[in-house]
Amino acid sequence: MVYRILLFLVVITISLSAPLAHAQTTIAQASHSSVEHIQPKSQTGVIKGIVQDAVSGETLIGVNLFLQGSQIGAASDFEGTFSIQGVPTGKHILEARMIGFEPELLPVLIKEQGETVTVKLALKEETVPLSEIVVTPGRFSVNSMEAHSPQTFSQEEIKNVPQFGEDIYRAVTRLPGVTASDFSSKFMVRGGEHDEVLVTLDGLELYDPFHMKDIGGGGLSIIDAGSIGGVDLLTGAFPATYGNRLSGVFDITTATPNPGEFSSSVGISFINTRATTQGAFKNGKTSWMAVGRRGYLDILLGMIDESFSFVPQYHDLLGKVQHQFNQKHTLSLQWLSSGDKLTYQEILDPNDRAISKYGNSYVWANWRSIWSNRLFSTTVLSNGSIWRDREGVNIRNDQMIRFLADDQRSFNVTNFKQNWTFDAAPNYMLFWGINLKQYTADYTYDNTRINQVVPDPVNDPTYVHTFYDEVSWDEELSGFMASAYTRHRFRLGSRFTTELGTRFGAASWTKDRFIEPRVNAAYQIGNSTALRAGWGHFHQVQGIEQLDVQDGDFNFYKAQRAEHMVLGLEHLFESGISLRLDLYNKALSNIRPRFISLSGDATRFFPEIDPDRTQIQPESGRSRGIEVLLRRDNRKLNWWTSYSFANAEEKIDG
Repeated sequence: MVYRILLFLVVITISLSAPLAHAQTTIAQASHSSVEHIQPKSQTGVIKGIVQDAVSGETLIGVNLFLQGSQIGAASDFEGTFSIQGVPTGKHILEARMIGFEPELLPVLIKEQGETVTVKLALKEETVPLSEIVVTPGRFSVNSMEAHSPQTFSQEEIKNVPQFGEDIYRAVTRLPGVTASDFSSKFMVRGGEHDEVLVTLDGLELYDPFHMKDIGGGGLSIIDAGSIGGVDLLTGAFPATYGNRLSGVFDITTATPNPGEFSSSVGISFINTRATTQGAFKNGKTSWMAVGRRGYLDILLGMIDESFSFVPQYHDLLGKVQHQFNQKHTLSLQWLSSGDKLTYQEILDPNDRAISKYGNSYVWANWRSIWSNRLFSTTVLSNGSIWRDREGVNIRNDQMIRFLADDQRSFNVTNFKQNWTFDAAPNYMLFWGINLKQYTADYTYDNTRINQVVPDPVNDPTYVHTFYDEVSWDEELSGFMASAYTRHRFRLGSRFTTELGTRFGAASWTKDRFIEPRVNAAYQIGNSTALRAGWGHFHQVQGIEQLDVQDGDFNFYKAQRAEHMVLGLEHLFESGISLRLDLYNKALSNIRPRFISLSGDATRFFPEIDPDRTQIQPESGRSRGIEVLLRRDNRKLNWWTSYSFANAEEKIDG
């Protein structure tokens, strides 16, 4: 009962922090640093004209035109013409922008009130570098610092998206194809559970990076949103650079401190305190950043009721030191650690208690090199340690069977990863890389179910028969995983780009060997429409730390498989509204058996003691759907809305 009260409190906290959590439409006032000089209405004029292609002379539809330093503007219509009303008298710079064309600037002078100035603008088609062409459908860039990135939401918009605990995980759940519950930060991508999504932070792979895992699997991520510089979310048919996941990629990049600036701050939110410091040394080549958080739900619950039996505690720390040796080589040293402790004690029976502790610790180095104006590389060397301890005494399930458990697990991973990019020719690029991992995993698990039954409660109620059911396993495992990939990107003509990729993978503990072909393509239809498509095979190996020993299953299974087919359409309307439409189909095979509680209760410390615990063995699965994203950006108001219609199913024998 007390545990339910805590969950109710978490829901209330989410509601207070994110009152629009269930809304798929977000409206936010756009920020603008310029100050517009307001003049009397009588001192205004009109700028009208036509916009054309500088080469063909064809009129251009949907060109955004505005006066620099103001919020006054318009868009060209179906005939390429425009009219900007209410232009103050004086000198102005008229700027014209359109996707696929270079920006055009034109000085304009309004001499007197009521004057109409007619202009003509000619836009030159922009030559987009092959490396910057997006060929992957279902890609979203959030808060990206890269100018060429297909940014979906700006930093200001991310701040306006309702979040719980300053968590970027909850912000991306507003994107089409991404779903999550109110209790958990873990999100699903197109029907795939979160463990089917690859999560990386500055090139480092993260494993289950969550706090409060006993609440829906993870109530909060261990990465503070204030430390993030950009996020790429790939929801399907992702390129061969990424592997060992079935559904998607969540690629996070930390922020880089501004050279020569030093700042520190301390903040407090509804559920945690946060401290941050960043800066750079005088030479400007070495910078640092550190962000730490400490949750105080335990203090808050203690203030509500000193006898509260459920006490959650958590903390995390992210640090980064970066040094730029010269214009070609940059090295960053980083660390990330987190810890949780959740304790529960039954008020009526203090001997009944449960303790859950877990943590993450990573250290890694990231070396980025520019060997020439055509050859680039990134090298990541890392070590990670993840552990979890659970202890339960006199825990009772719904049938009042007493349960004692001691569950201690840990695993370590040492990883060497290197990616290369070679700009071989104006119309050809080559990508390749390797990823080598060494794992060790340690399991120590013991549980005892104690069921006391009175065989003859009428004639002999004093006789109690006790049944014991024990599960015990103590093992240390080790293994090696290796993968390599190549990607070949071609530009065929001025509008069509395709990418052919192949990924090879192997894991020693499951004896898996596989080859994954992948194809992506993009075609520019006119000046305002792009079509993207993707197909590929994907595998996911059962982790060496993912044995279901708590349910008595000590077997490793072969890698799960998925085939993706995705078709995406993007269009910019004359009004400035952009449309994004994705169709996808994901077919699953060789699905690993798993244990579930039929009651669906995801809030238990020890789900393995549920009386309705059972193992399911799906034969196959399929996820398909359609996703729509509409958004409008202008200098006064930004809005976006999304809609998804999808179906995910598994075929289970019997």
